[in-house]
Amino acid sequence: AQEAGVSLDATAIAPRELAIEAVDLAIIIGNLLNNAVEATTQQLSAKGTAPFIRLYIAPMKSNLYISVTNTMIKNPQIRFMSLKAVNRQGYGLKRIDQTVEKNKGHVNRQWEDGVFVTEITLPLITK
Repeated sequence: AQEAGVSLDATAIAPRELAIEAVDLAIIIGNLLNNAVEATTQQLSAKGTAPFIRLYIAPMKSNLYISVTNTMIKNPQIRFMSLKAVNRQGYGLKRIDQTVEKNKGHVNRQWEDGVFVTEITLPLITK
């Protein structure tokens, strides 16, 4: 992201032990960041917009809260479909949703005025 000229800010505060498996957390965070990088680098040619990605992870009440905010010029439509070309099907959103559901969490996605936000909450139950 930084090599492409995208400002990246990340903050993570997490307990030592989580109920979610490391591989599931990697699926969620990895796909969120891949999607954010793709969306922001697609807009680099737009004038007047400084592309950015913000990652925030922290315990919130009895949940692990994960938020990724990034610039995104085009509205991804109501169903938040992949921005990939027709012949390149993206599976990241589906994998995120399946993994969050498997871990009894919730996903919220919103786009407004050129900014896209994905918020995820996962139960914070230590093993």
